[in-house]
Amino acid sequence: MSRSSDQQPFQVIGGAFQPHGQFHGASTQLGAPWDGGWLMGDVVIAPVADASCAAWSARTREAIAELPSSCGFEVARPVRSADGRFVVSGCKATFAGPWVDACWEARPDQLLFVAFQWERLMADCLERSLVEVPPGVPGRVGCAEQLAWGDVSVLRDGGVVQAVEEFLPGGASDADASWASEALLRACDGACALVQRCDDGGGQGDAPQVVAHVDLSRCVLFSPSERRGGAVAGIAGALVTDAVCALRPAGYSAAVVVADLLVASADPDTPEGDVVGVLERFSLVDDAAFYALLSRALLQRIGVYALSVAGGADPSAAVEDAFVRAVEDLSLMVDGLDAS
Repeated sequence: MSRSSDQQPFQVIGGAFQPHGQFHGASTQLGAPWDGGWLMGDVVIAPVADASCAAWSARTREAIAELPSSCGFEVARPVRSADGRFVVSGCKATFAGPWVDACWEARPDQLLFVAFQWERLMADCLERSLVEVPPGVPGRVGCAEQLAWGDVSVLRDGGVVQAVEEFLPGGASDADASWASEALLRACDGACALVQRCDDGGGQGDAPQVVAHVDLSRCVLFSPSERRGGAVAGIAGALVTDAVCALRPAGYSAAVVVADLLVASADPDTPEGDVVGVLERFSLVDDAAFYALLSRALLQRIGVYALSVAGGADPSAAVEDAFVRAVEDLSLMVDGLDAS
């Protein structure tokens, strides 16, 4: 967390979410789970990539928070402006409350539990008309979702370069795509090959569609007391800070979590445990349909990274090598499935 004079615009906007004027006192910038927003009192003010998606997320989280029964996790409650809006001047407000000191951790079993519970909860809410179908996925994750669920054959043999650059401001260019390293292209080709191998390029169109969370790992925090073995009074051990959702085949929320775990476990500097062991505990190790989803999810994560570096972020050789190893590891798992 950091402090900076950059907080001033957010402090002004923050006043719109509080009937009694602007927030006062020092504010603190938070990390990715809170969209890099500013903590002002017990409310986080953060910019949004798409106003309609942000409003849908807020309505959805508000509906979930009002449910009488527990779903095994909590959601971050949105804060409305004085006139009832969820988005003001391109920013949203979220109540942090007792979760101010919560932090992100790689905890695959609990993340997978939240992923499966999320889809069950959203199916129930849709059936009861408590939530609506999501309007789309904002930002780089949304662009990467389009890449992963489109015709992946066009991404192979360097085609991903043009596909990624078409999402950038100004579209594709003839400039040298120095951001596309050999390792990144190799990882993308391998992931595309896995998608085609797992579902013959036909996708999962016949599977039941659910409101899947397509960026869950980033959006789940765990309470400090829960990490010490106890629970904070009145709150569960996990908080979902945002709803980044799309209609996808059932199980895709979990597939994105496992894709992140695959990449993390492939990086020797950040060992995160046995991926196969996690799949076994959730009865997924022999699930061919899940591997088809997992190959799409891994391609989505590669796409998010590609869009980031193509947009000017510093590349990381370690991350790109981890993508390559993750693709290789997943290929071995699919080999084992085919052999059984």
